[in-house]
Amino acid sequence: MLSWRTEWRAIADRIRGLHEASDFFMQASLVNTDDIHGVIGTKLLPDARDTYKSIVSFFSSHGDALPPSAVEAFDRFEKQFGGLLRNEDLKSTIPYLKGPITALVSLRAELDYQLSDLSTTVRRVTERAFVHLQRSIVVDRDLRGRWQSAFDDGEVATEGLGAVHLLGHGIWAFKAHASGGRTDLVLGEPLVDLEEVSRVADALVLTEWKKVDPAKELPKQLEKARRQAALYTEGTLAGFELAEYRYLVFVSSHRLELPPDQRDDEGSVVYRHINIAVDPRVPSKA
Repeated sequence: MLSWRTEWRAIADRIRGLHEASDFFMQASLVNTDDIHGVIGTKLLPDARDTYKSIVSFFSSHGDALPPSAVEAFDRFEKQFGGLLRNEDLKSTIPYLKGPITALVSLRAELDYQLSDLSTTVRRVTERAFVHLQRSIVVDRDLRGRWQSAFDDGEVATEGLGAVHLLGHGIWAFKAHASGGRTDLVLGEPLVDLEEVSRVADALVLTEWKKVDPAKELPKQLEKARRQAALYTEGTLAGFELAEYRYLVFVSSHRLELPPDQRDDEGSVVYRHINIAVDPRVPSKA
């Protein structure tokens, strides 16, 4: 399945093309108002309706992952212009062409703005990925066994497994290395091929994974994880990298009580605390 960003770019490009074609037709019609080839009825209006259907399908497929403001914008558009764009009985004249095209162009501008809110969307997807991982460990005996083996093998093994899981949700996780750049969690090498990352992932997210065993080591590991995550000084990639949140992931045998999230001294970065338990007890037994 295409990522929602890729799918929206394709729809937005189609609206731009439709706008250009309609604008060219209208400019030409200033000289000759006759639509002798029936372009409005056989091409422009049907394309506008098909584009509208693509947008409806887009929100049906991806609505849960999109910023709420974008969903609200489309809901308003649907109430106001949905009937117009579904109407197959519009006259094939320029006055009846202007409404659907203008509505689509306006919607594209609004959604381009709303969907540029990367932080909200990436945070939701990342949080979902961690919840999915923990719940999968609870119900999937084989996966639980792999995570328990990785826990026994150490920190590097858990962060590799975690990075692969996050990638399945479209998140390319990395950690900071001593010089302030990015380190690939799977290969353990500097992350330099960002072209590959942008081809397959929706966003870059900084994570720091720590093994906590026994549980009394948590305060020390909290401080160590934050100190290491703070080493990251590479310039963030606008529109692709989650800059405001860094995830400190503590892998333990049983569930941990984590402190509230913390902001850095400047207040520009939130350190989000996540616990992944590889042998989680059900709440009643815990």
